[in-house]
Amino acid sequence: MLRVSVLSQCLLFIDGCTNNTGNTPAGPLSLSRFSDGEFVLFRLNGDRYPGEAKPEGAELLHGWEILQSVQIATPHDRAKISRAFEEGEEEARRNPITPIDCYRPRHAIRIAAKGTTTDHLICFEC
Repeated sequence: MLRVSVLSQCLLFIDGCTNNTGNTPAGPLSLSRFSDGEFVLFRLNGDRYPGEAKPEGAELLHGWEILQSVQIATPHDRAKISRAFEEGEEEARRNPITPIDCYRPRHAIRIAAKGTTTDHLICFEC
């Protein structure tokens, strides 16, 4: 529950950085590419490794147990989440760390549009 709260706070922070024109400090959001298809945000159980016994009735995403999922319906919300994800990727490229064996994704984003589905598993562990 704490992780959902932290993610919600992050999304509220992102929303707070948006002014009434729909722009963020990094520039205008391109909403047109987020209007079609499906956009789902997942909360994953990063404490259960793929290959371990699957809990009865559990759904998996690339071997990780799905705890919750939510459809992101509006192009504006999809763009804000995508922008935050892209900014995180850019920050990771600018500030590389020594890789260690602690991959435990707690969230994932699934984008399905134009016949292609892309899953982004997100780990904040290190």
